[in-house]
Amino acid sequence: MQCYDLASRSNHRQPDRRKSTMPYTSEFYSVNEAKKPAANRVHHNNSACAPGRDIPQDERRPGKGPSGETYRLCEDCEKKNKEEGR
Repeated sequence: MQCYDLASRSNHRQPDRRKSTMPYTSEFYSVNEAKKPAANRVHHNNSACAPGRDIPQDERRPGKGPSGETYRLCEDCEKKNKEEGR
């Protein structure tokens, strides 16, 4: 039985492990946003966003805001999205 080193074969490519997936999550907002002034209400879409991660699952609602409203994107999410080229 022969053992082959596949990594050394010219036609075999190893996956590029340096590439990372973009930390994306479906858009969500906190039920507590309604308690804030309208200009300060935000939604999230980046799983690397610390303020978004701090929102407990049971306080999250899908989307950019409740029916008829659209909250602006969180500044941390926006910054991270730009860094990741989104």
